[in-house]
Amino acid sequence: LKASGEVPLTSFGGGTTPVAITDQQVAGQPVQMKFDLTKGNLAILTDLTDKISQARGLWEAAGEITGLTNDITLKGSVNIYNGEIESEDIVRHISGLNAEIILSNKDIVFDRWEFRSGNSIVQLSGRLGLAGFNVKTYNLGLKNISGQRLPISLNYLAIPKSTIFKRALATPSYAEIDLDLTLKGPAPNPTLGGFVELSNARF
Repeated sequence: LKASGEVPLTSFGGGTTPVAITDQQVAGQPVQMKFDLTKGNLAILTDLTDKISQARGLWEAAGEITGLTNDITLKGSVNIYNGEIESEDIVRHISGLNAEIILSNKDIVFDRWEFRSGNSIVQLSGRLGLAGFNVKTYNLGLKNISGQRLPISLNYLAIPKSTIFKRALATPSYAEIDLDLTLKGPAPNPTLGGFVELSNARF
């Protein structure tokens, strides 16, 4: 299968998985799938959401999913190389995005996930435990590891420049943040911990 776009995406795979309207109809049914995606480009993100205006960078994925719909086993990996993303909100520019996501048994492991924005370097680490195709447990950490604060902007907290044309003449709220956050515990109620520090903020 070759999907055309800004950069062609070549994929090979096969297998079986049940499809139904309700979860009850497929619970406990066998799943066997293999996939091998090569030469992927992050430009596909612009087709998936209007929040991303530009994206580029290589991504690849290979692995297999076996077991039952409510008790799957994963094997494989997903890799991103030197990604760049321009967003319309929050983190406007991401560069140097490099990631290695390991699919291991019943876990999705973020073995390496880092990106740059401004002078900051942000790292995501940890794992998601699965029960079937649903997240069962969280053990994630998100941390600024550079010592330089991360610039963010928030469109939904726009600052009006005019009392008459509030929506037309407005700029996003802005701040520079330092963060060290964790998300741990069972779904659907994990515990959020850590801190976020703001500086040079305008709201």
